[in-house]
Amino acid sequence: MRVTLIGAGVTGTQLIPEAVKILEKAQLIIGSERLLAAVQGFEGKKETAFRAEEIVRLIKNSRCDECAVLLGGDTGFYSGAAPLMERLERNQISARVLPGISSLQVLAAKKGTAWQDWTLRSAHGASPDLLKAISLGKPVFLLTSSGDQAVGILDELTMRGLGDIKVTVAENLGMSTERISEGKAVVMAQQTFSPLNVMLIEPSEQHLPLCRPGGIDDSLFVRTDVPMTKREVRAVILSLLSPAPEEVCWDIGTGTGSVGIELALLARETWAVEKNKAACALAEKNREHFRAWNMNIVCGEAPEVLEGLPDPDVLFVGGSGGALEEILSAAAKRNPGVRICVSAITLETLNKAVSWMREHRMEPQVIQLQAARSRKAGDSLMMTAINPVYLVSGSKP
Repeated sequence: MRVTLIGAGVTGTQLIPEAVKILEKAQLIIGSERLLAAVQGFEGKKETAFRAEEIVRLIKNSRCDECAVLLGGDTGFYSGAAPLMERLERNQISARVLPGISSLQVLAAKKGTAWQDWTLRSAHGASPDLLKAISLGKPVFLLTSSGDQAVGILDELTMRGLGDIKVTVAENLGMSTERISEGKAVVMAQQTFSPLNVMLIEPSEQHLPLCRPGGIDDSLFVRTDVPMTKREVRAVILSLLSPAPEEVCWDIGTGTGSVGIELALLARETWAVEKNKAACALAEKNREHFRAWNMNIVCGEAPEVLEGLPDPDVLFVGGSGGALEEILSAAAKRNPGVRICVSAITLETLNKAVSWMREHRMEPQVIQLQAARSRKAGDSLMMTAINPVYLVSGSKP
């Protein structure tokens, strides 16, 4: 038996010549109803199937010499081809793969532009990490699951302060009902879209992060009397936690949002928790000011509000409201390997953090920071000390 997985393009008829030859000889053709309808001219028996296990069952029971499986778009672009190949191999069924034309290629051709610099994401059954992708500054191509999801994404962009970003929604590409719409997200969100659609989001300079992380100048933040972690301290916190681009961060007691913003600019997303409503409003202003779109502000008290958050890879506690041990335990329960940094200005908080880490088989590292900044004194400069801060960090080996 010879099995071939065929990328059928966006319409089911965009087949490379080699695929056409396979379909002419195939005794069994498997695919979705939409794709099978596009190949009715071929004589092979047609079977509708979506799931890999169902496709494998049909192939094993067919006893045919030539079998073709149709997959939408291109087999190498967010396709079911890879998991299907794995399942076929586990069943000792050899197969080969033929590419097709993806919606990505079709939309780029319709727009008369190249797509090699686009950031590619899919919202099919998983988070597209869309806000982080937008902050990279390149056009973001997004595969969506439905018309309702497309509207939901546009609503989310608008809610996050990106309502003026340029968006293209392409529906039913290559079909008689094809429609390509362009406009600002806030305007496009008022439309309805067909289930078969893809999206291109094009950020401009005004949507990119205001500056790079690594100890942002304090003067750039919107300030009130809400406490803020100073620049020198933030730089060390980032060094201790070292968030990776795919990681999730928690920032508990975010205050002005200064640490949460710097974490967001480095990581996939940050969840900044603050119980003070005035501080929440201030953190929101700073989030928009720095264009840290992937920072989520949760106004509430930890640890109670932590239950609905995604599991953390990184935890920073800048303020615990007397619940430090409970917050640390909640994070460690969700991810035993979480990397932790606690900021303490009192010896009592320092002692609690060290004791908790030792009880949970972490080796705490304590750093005391005491910086001084210059200020003018007439025609001279003199140094003014900043209050000392303890940073307690640790994780399980």
